[in-house]
Formats: sequence, C-alpha cells, structure tokens
Amino acid sequence: MLQLLLSLPLAAFLSVLFLRMVKEDNACGKIRNAIVLRGLAAVAAACLLLGLQTLAGSLAPGSSVIPPHPLPAVFFLRYLQHGFISFIAAFMLWKCGTWPAGDAKLFILAALTIPLLIPGAAYFPNLLFLAMLINILVPAALAFVIQALVSAFKRLIKKDRGDLFSFLRLCCAQSTQYLAEKAKDPGKAAAFLLLTALFGVARFLRNEYPGFFKVDELLFFGLIMVVWPAISGLLKLGGRIALGAIGLCAGLCFFYPFGRELLLHAAYGITRSIPFLIFYKALEGLMSRDSLITIAPCAISQGTILDESFLKTLKQAAPDFYSENFGTKYPDGITAQQAEDLKAHILGADTPSPELSSVAARAARPFAEWIAAGTVLTLALHGETVITLCKYAIFHLNV
Repeated sequence: MLQLLLSLPLAAFLSVLFLRMVKEDNACGKIRNAIVLRGLAAVAAACLLLGLQTLAGSLAPGSSVIPPHPLPAVFFLRYLQHGFISFIAAFMLWKCGTWPAGDAKLFILAALTIPLLIPGAAYFPNLLFLAMLINILVPAALAFVIQALVSAFKRLIKKDRGDLFSFLRLCCAQSTQYLAEKAKDPGKAAAFLLLTALFGVARFLRNEYPGFFKVDELLFFGLIMVVWPAISGLLKLGGRIALGAIGLCAGLCFFYPFGRELLLHAAYGITRSIPFLIFYKALEGLMSRDSLITIAPCAISQGTILDESFLKTLKQAAPDFYSENFGTKYPDGITAQQAEDLKAHILGADTPSPELSSVAARAARPFAEWIAAGTVLTLALHGETVITLCKYAIFHLNV
C-alpha cells in the first residue's frame, strides 16, 4: 500500500525533473548535476520510507499502525544489486565514449526509479538495465535510420536520371573502398571475427546448456552493446596478434569434432554480428556530433568537442604536446586544463603548424529525450523490451 502511495508523487516529481533535463539538454547540450541530485534524493527518500515500513513490519507484524503489504526484505538486496549493475553499465558507456557524463547520470537515475515504481518488473534485478538500454537505443537508432533514409530520398528525387546513376555508382564505389580499408586493418578484422565468435558461442551455450546460460539472444545483444567499445578498442592496439590468435584457435578447432561444432556455431554468428555492426554504426551516427563548426583559438573552452580531423592534425604537428595533454578524451568535450593548454599552444609564437589556427569542432546531439522515452517505454511494458512487444504483436496478427 505504501509503495503505491509513494509511487504516484515520485513519478510526478521525476516526470517534471525529466522534462526539465530534456529541455536543458536540447537547449544547451548539458544536464545539470543539481537536477540529477534532486531526483536521486527523491529516490533515496522513497527507498528509505519503504525500507522503514519493511523493518517495522518485521518487528511488529500485524500492527494496525503500520501500512499493510510491505516489500520483502530481499527486494532491497536485489535493488542494491540492480543499482550496482546499472552504475557499472553507465560508467562503461561513459568511459568508452558512447554517452556523455550527463546522459550516464540520467540513465542511473532512471534505472534506480523503475523498481520503486514497479517492484515486479521483468528482468529485475540482473538484466533490467539491459532491457532499459534496448528500449532506449532501438527506437533511437530506428529513428536515425528513418531520418537518414528520408534525407537520402529527398536528395535523390531532386537529381535527374543521369545524375542519379552517377550518384549511386559513387556511393557503391565509396562503400567498396571503405569496406576494403576496414578489411586491411587487422584490428578491425580481429574485432569482427571475435564478435562473430561471441554470438556463436552464446548460441552454443543456449542450445547445449540452457539451465546454465539463461540470457536470451536479445539481452545478450544488449550486453555486447555495452562492452563492445572496450573490447574493440583493446583489439585495435594488438590487431595482428589478436587476428593470428583467432586464426590459430580456428585452425586447432578444425581437427576435433567438438571444435568443428563450435566453428559451425561461430559461422552462425555472422548472421548476428553483421546486423549488430549495422545497428552499432547507426547508433554511432545518432550519438555523433552532427554540426561541424570552425572556431577561433581564443573561443576554445571547457566542453568544446574537437573534431577528429583537428585532433589528427594536432597529433601530426605536435606529437609530444598531443600525447601529454590529449591521451584521455571524453565525450563531454575537453577539460578546462586541456582548453587552457591548447589555447596557449596555438596562440604561442612557436606554433608548429598554421593549420592549427582554425579549430574544427562539433556540437553534441541531445540524447536525454531518448533516455526519458526509453524509461517511459520500460515502465509501460513492465520491464519488458520493445522487441518483445513487436514479437507479441506479430504473433497475434498472424493468429
């Protein structure tokens, strides 16, 4: 009873905070810590009241003073477990550059809120964060793909037939060149093979050991989405070694029946790794910086997001300065110290390259609205994913 009474004002209060955060993110590209802390304080207060009700109910069972139907004590242990897992996932998404710090904090707030509003949410506690990520990322990536297709279609219909065919040939040639360049990179090739093997091994474990490996394919897809930036980044550092090790393992597996079975499952993984990479690239495009601008060196400040072309030029022109000051890059932009050092370096008399006199930067695409929409979707589906909803709808349409 108390949980129901608390959930209504908590949902209303957090709805107002989420709307403010979405508005500010769209306006200035930032989510203030003060607003997130207010939300976390409200969640902590609600959790404390529910915990006191459970404690009082265990000390004085049957008392008429205590509101009936308290949450079981095990709920709070599961809640802590869920909060810890969600924090690790958000930290990895921030550290790998997928989300800025503000979006990661907003995700943590949303993850801590859902079990208090729906204690019996699906996948709680271990995998609820993955269901949330799926409900956030899948609609966002789908919207980005539709937007890109509509934009491409509008450009195509403006061209005459001759220009259209020339444009299509150019796109095919550029796509072929891009794929050839990626295939030559041993780190990229090793990453693709490892991704294929991961999906194949997951299928093998689900088929052969269903009682041990209980993560379904969709949630495993979401888990790989979280850890993939870190794994692919490591493989880029030792691409040739990783590629050779993968080839050696595949060769050894070929000589044993069990190994050949694993290779068959790994081959099946291609049907999952290719869609994964397409989805990941669509998400990367959605999260990428979408407006290239040129600013004067004196305009560089904390939070400026430097374009990769400028960073590449800086690395070539001043490798020592780059390695000393830009070894760590954040999706939120450069730090205050990096901004001051870069301005001093460019405006100094010994600037090594005139190309650094114009700074290429990009504006971040707001993403708080998609986190808010995914949170509402997760609540509406009682913790299930949007993919499950689509499967349910297709099943009933076929019936």
